[in-house]
Amino acid sequence: MYRFTDTEFDSQNDGVRDTNRNANWRSDRSQDHELNDFFVGAEFEPGGKLSGEVKVGYGSKDWKNTRDISGNVLNDHDTWLAETSVTYQPTERTGLTLMFQRSQLGSTDTDTSTYDNTILGLTLRQELIHRFTLIAGAEWNQNDYQDEPVGRPEKRYDIYTFNAGVDYKANRWLTFGVNYRYKEKNASDTAYATGEYEVNALSAKASAAF
Repeated sequence: MYRFTDTEFDSQNDGVRDTNRNANWRSDRSQDHELNDFFVGAEFEPGGKLSGEVKVGYGSKDWKNTRDISGNVLNDHDTWLAETSVTYQPTERTGLTLMFQRSQLGSTDTDTSTYDNTILGLTLRQELIHRFTLIAGAEWNQNDYQDEPVGRPEKRYDIYTFNAGVDYKANRWLTFGVNYRYKEKNASDTAYATGEYEVNALSAKASAAF
């Protein structure tokens, strides 16, 4: 599999003002870039206890300009990639899904405008009696930033998410559910502590299929 992404920042190319840096962006200093992603992998056919897909590969991020608004050099970046989701279903009522992803993404921070994004998650789906289904999961997500300016500490965020909920299938086409989610974001250094947070969220849903 090959995937090509062409990204252009229209406002930057039109000269939008950056008040923090007291300067205007220019078309020759914008963060426009191209992504080239290559994957090889396999799909598991449904019908057995294992289903899903496993893909690994290589990706490159190529800048269209050599410097950003502050004059920092924009370095091309490459890394290994993964897009994996595999479900193990030991019984008809029980499903366990393992998800692993790795990609390179753009950042809104002009000083560290690229980061490697890694996600590892595990989800349990257990059908209970009387049309109830238990859904619980945990996820670890790391944002590893690249090319920190000289003198700045390494920039990295670790994000942990835990969730648990119950779905009730009222009939063939209507489902109700309630879910609790806890999310915590931790920085690798106190210099980036303003990006940290904790979230507690309780949600309810109703979904219909026709």
